[in-house]
Amino acid sequence: MQYVLSDLHGKYEGFMTLLDKIGFGDSDKMYILGDVIDRGEKPIDLLEYITKQSNMELILGNHEEMFLSYLSRGKNSTMDLWVDNLGGTTLQQYERLSQERRNNVLDYLQSTDLYKMVGNFILVHAGINISDSKDSTVEKIMESQKKDDLLWIRSDFYRRSAFAGRTVIFGHTPTSVLHDKNYIWFDEKYGDKIGVDCGAAYGGKIGCLRLDDMREFYV
Repeated sequence: MQYVLSDLHGKYEGFMTLLDKIGFGDSDKMYILGDVIDRGEKPIDLLEYITKQSNMELILGNHEEMFLSYLSRGKNSTMDLWVDNLGGTTLQQYERLSQERRNNVLDYLQSTDLYKMVGNFILVHAGINISDSKDSTVEKIMESQKKDDLLWIRSDFYRRSAFAGRTVIFGHTPTSVLHDKNYIWFDEKYGDKIGVDCGAAYGGKIGCLRLDDMREFYV
């Protein structure tokens, strides 16, 4: 079975509970659409766990990108705002790791993809921008995407149509913004988008979608 979820934000125990609930096993596959760190209690524990699972794949989120940017630019960089408001717990836990474990975390994050195409699904953290690419193929449109759009875009994506015959599954924007509920959002207007960030970082839920039969799971 194939599963997808997003924006765990350090909710380690909740994620473990979800894995038990769905009976996640060695023959299954989990796609995590970014933002496993920041805001929650155990961001580095969660990230390290994911790095060790051969059947889990992390798509880069904007919070992982901010973390990498901060580490590359130094503590006096403009990324101080990330530490003060979002990433303090992540940074503290990261700095307590041995150098070997730090290297493993960084190597893993630097190897993550910005999107993944799985069958007719396009998996991405925030969304896509296809406003200037209507006459191109899906593959070419995805290859030409800007990183900032894949990591940060919001209403310019979810308020417009995407791809006919394809479904974009995304996180980043909590589903409470999309339909006032902490449950997975299916775009009824265009039928080509599914939002799976059910607001775990804000007192909502961890939502998980099984791609094989579109069954929903929540913790």
